[in-house]
Amino acid sequence: MKITVKLGDQAETMVDIPEEKAIDTFLKVVRDLHMAKGFVSTRDTIVNTIPAIKPNMDTEKGVVEIAKNIDQVREYVKNNNLIFWKCPECGRVQYSFAKADESKRCINCDYEQEFKNIKPAAYVCPKCNASSYLFVVDGLEQIPCKFCKADIDLVWHEKQEKYVSPNMLK
Repeated sequence: MKITVKLGDQAETMVDIPEEKAIDTFLKVVRDLHMAKGFVSTRDTIVNTIPAIKPNMDTEKGVVEIAKNIDQVREYVKNNNLIFWKCPECGRVQYSFAKADESKRCINCDYEQEFKNIKPAAYVCPKCNASSYLFVVDGLEQIPCKFCKADIDLVWHEKQEKYVSPNMLK
């Protein structure tokens, strides 16, 4: 699946990558664009901002193909969880939309991480006040804020049975 990114008339880049990786990459780009504009993106806001089909498309076939791809992205986001994980090989903390039984490759060293021992988590960033509900792998206790990249500590909350940022403890 091809992804093209343009910077007005100044620059353009295109990559052809496997569909699953393309969807994940697209979602990250949308999130980063929202963050640059000062918006807080959640799974629902990302799904709702996927552009509608332009009415002036050249062919019916093109419209059908775009609709199919947009529907695939929406379906993918709705049916997957945001999972934070730390690569055991290189130590990089990263996140992906995935199912609990899937695996993803580290974007730094290409290590394949299976998503086992997944626990729910939630945080409110002390720096930008953004909040997020997600999952962590293997008791990950520090993650970057999805929006401002500040480090956020997570602690296990026994009653809620999930990891939370300390500022959420009552």
